[in-house]
Amino acid sequence: MLEGALIPSLLAMFAAVICLSLGVFVLWKNPYLKISQVYVSSMCITAICMASLFLLFIARSDGQASIFGRVGLVTWIITFTSFMYLAMFLPYEAQGAWPARRKKVFILLSISLAVTAMLLPVEFTKGEFGYWWSPSVWMLVWAFLLVILCSIPVYYLTRFCAQLKDPKVDKYCTMVTVAVLLPLMVTFLDSFLYFTALSIPPLLPIAMAGSGVIFAYAVLSYEPFESAPLKPLHRPAGRPKAPPTKFDRGHCDLVKSKRADEAYRLFASEVQAGNRGLLITRVHPDQVRERYGKIEAQVMWLSGQPGQDRLDPASLTIIQNTMVDFLQKGPRSVILLDGIDHLISENQLDKVLRLVYAVHDAVVVSSSRFIVPIDPQTLEPKDLAFIEKEFVVLEEAET
Repeated sequence: MLEGALIPSLLAMFAAVICLSLGVFVLWKNPYLKISQVYVSSMCITAICMASLFLLFIARSDGQASIFGRVGLVTWIITFTSFMYLAMFLPYEAQGAWPARRKKVFILLSISLAVTAMLLPVEFTKGEFGYWWSPSVWMLVWAFLLVILCSIPVYYLTRFCAQLKDPKVDKYCTMVTVAVLLPLMVTFLDSFLYFTALSIPPLLPIAMAGSGVIFAYAVLSYEPFESAPLKPLHRPAGRPKAPPTKFDRGHCDLVKSKRADEAYRLFASEVQAGNRGLLITRVHPDQVRERYGKIEAQVMWLSGQPGQDRLDPASLTIIQNTMVDFLQKGPRSVILLDGIDHLISENQLDKVLRLVYAVHDAVVVSSSRFIVPIDPQTLEPKDLAFIEKEFVVLEEAET
């Protein structure tokens, strides 16, 4: 091993160990969220990148440096694409971003960019701290790819903050932006310092570890239910008006949205406050945990297949009794019924309305809460109007 390469090589291995440890810790703390799995994958890729940097520093010949250096070019590109994916996945609204929706295409593009970087005719120079990439036009091409990969998530996060105009979201997105840009800035700084008279070892391993820590904090403080605020459209006659962010007990909320995420956010906030929760959903419980994390509530799956903790959508009486019994067993409970449109498709509307009436009365008596998400486009306007009469209607505010 080159004597001068001792410090940077140890820093590279230290960063690799830190990233792997952070990945394991985050997965242990929150194993159900998809974002935790994405973070672990990103940290594993970062660790491989740092390992290739370690091998480049301690290379004993130009041939070894060429091999390890090209591996570094590839892993660097893949690391930055993983940071891009992670940054665009973190905010709730960003889950609709194209990397998350088009995973296969995103992976193919990442591999294509990595192969392109590997084929660049880049040369390597041995300096005080071991081998490093020689400055050339091809290195500028590689650097340009890194800039593009960092600019996309930064642009998306900036636009996301501008839409919500929430100080908490601004702080959160700023933190993620720093995690994305930090390795890029330090990469350029190291490339500059390497060919100057300043005897400063490469700082990139520290920057990578720092980004890993920032991303870990972002993931651990991740709120998968963040979205646009709700605004009440109308209330039943005689009910006093309340602020949009305050929800009275003893009534039912109809959340009108194409996605049910806001209803799940409301439900989760009630459960986290210590209230008993019952979740009846058309979505498989494993998929619920994958998207929203572990919810400390009883989960029942609306499915025609027999099994434990399952309710047949055609058996409205059983569904009704399940909810009413749950409300009668304890006050200040909360029920989320995700799939009322499915119940209507399996039964007649008037039968579903009778179920709603019965649950509504039980909710009022027990000072509880009944949350029902619905996509307005799935029902006829007249059918939707009948349902709305029994609910406080909420919809996502336009941004």
